[in-house]
Amino acid sequence: MTLLTGTYWVDKLAFPHNKRPPLSGFLYGPLSVQKRVRQQTQRRARQERIDPSQAIRPQQLQAEDLGRQETANLTAICTEIRKILVSTQQRGEKLATDVLSNMREPSRDQILEVMYKYNISDDGGVPLFKFCINPRSFGQTVENLFYVSFLVRDGSVGVALDASDLPTLHPSTPALPSEAQRKGLQKHQAVFSLDFETWRNLIEVFDIKKPLIPHRNEDAESSQVSIFKHYFWSYGWEAI
Repeated sequence: MTLLTGTYWVDKLAFPHNKRPPLSGFLYGPLSVQKRVRQQTQRRARQERIDPSQAIRPQQLQAEDLGRQETANLTAICTEIRKILVSTQQRGEKLATDVLSNMREPSRDQILEVMYKYNISDDGGVPLFKFCINPRSFGQTVENLFYVSFLVRDGSVGVALDASDLPTLHPSTPALPSEAQRKGLQKHQAVFSLDFETWRNLIEVFDIKKPLIPHRNEDAESSQVSIFKHYFWSYGWEAI
């Protein structure tokens, strides 16, 4: 029978069950340790599909949108042109009246000279050429005729002939369709041909120094306008 000494006990029985040396308690850490679970980041942009009906698409400008924009711009310009015509007529009448009232028995020629000086024709209208011609720009002259043609077409401006058979412009109010039919008002077409040489001759004949419709800034390309025909106004209102 073998004596179970202290060395034998430790060597045969205790040591096989003790794989590490004894350490202080704080080195073991907390008694209950939970393994941390790593949360995986989800990329929603890739996982979630966008409903095509809810997607925001870039706005596309259609041809009809451009047409509406151009129409709005044209309307605004024509409105300003008519205001200039009204202002020119009212101011001219006042200035001519003031001058003539200070003259003793002016002759007919003197009266017409004063009226023409202040842009008033013998029929009370504004001479078309003096109103539309821009002596600084052939291109803007054509544009002015173009704008006036729309005003005449819409009935906002009327066209008449003075004693010299020259066209004059008169602010007017568009007639309602029923009124135009009752009075038998009709629209007539006229063609006005304007080239560069004619434009220069008109400036010289009518002694046009300054445009009644203010000069607009223009680039070099728009000023290089060649000879062409401008299809002009519709007119014939009975009031003129």
